[in-house]
Amino acid sequence: MEYIQKHVIRFILLICIAWSNNFGIGNGTAVFNVLDYGAVGDAKHDDSQAFLKAWKAVCGVGKDSATLEIPYGKTFLLQPTRFAGPCNTNSPHVQVLGKIVAPETPNAWKLCGSNSEFSWITFSSVQNLIMDGSGEIDGQGSSWWNVMTVLLSAMGRVLSTLATLHEDLICIFFNSVGSLGKHGDFAGVEEVRVHNCSFNGTQNGARIKTWQGGRGYARKIHFDKITLIAAQNPIIIDQKYCAFDSCNNPRPSVEVSDITYSGVQGTSADEQAITISCSAFPG
Repeated sequence: MEYIQKHVIRFILLICIAWSNNFGIGNGTAVFNVLDYGAVGDAKHDDSQAFLKAWKAVCGVGKDSATLEIPYGKTFLLQPTRFAGPCNTNSPHVQVLGKIVAPETPNAWKLCGSNSEFSWITFSSVQNLIMDGSGEIDGQGSSWWNVMTVLLSAMGRVLSTLATLHEDLICIFFNSVGSLGKHGDFAGVEEVRVHNCSFNGTQNGARIKTWQGGRGYARKIHFDKITLIAAQNPIIIDQKYCAFDSCNNPRPSVEVSDITYSGVQGTSADEQAITISCSAFPG
């Protein structure tokens, strides 16, 4: 009888240790693996709802930190997904160890063309978010750039420009760091860090673009450990951007301040690697 009791106690202890490790008892953290919430990770099934269920658990935990774990060795297909706050967790943590992929083609993208879903992965109303890991987030952008069966009435320069035109952005929205103050809108973006990213053959790299006539601010934005490979505009701040004829008259622009770049390396496709175009009329 005593022998059985010892083994039962040992079994209970093992369960408790496993549960403690999973939920981070003692260090103020909790870990929620998306596989435990129904994610498949075969790159075919839509795992969006499983991710949202796991996020809801992370967001609802009353701990200093809670982790949404995306495990190694799996590839998770996500449709446009919005991870919404506010959270009870003081510092939500998304740990990407596996791979996240977008739908392969525009036709496979749910709500494609809808005004409500132009972004793929969105975090909204979330404070102190940490996102890291050794995994990969693949937007499968090449299928969106492909241009087929196009008739051009002008050749030479137009053809060359069209054939090479593509743009990859890591966007942090108010309308994104890449497009602030359009249509005279107020924009407010601050405390943004873009860390350990690569831009390969892109039209723009570490870019901040504000429209003429916009209002507001973009500040405390930090780019570090950035690798650029044949980018056309590796580093660019354009405070006077405008795509319309009415932009000939100088107008106020979104105020840009406290921008830092560190650990930026790589190659430029153009002779001018850095472009700083400031407005004399910050809004």
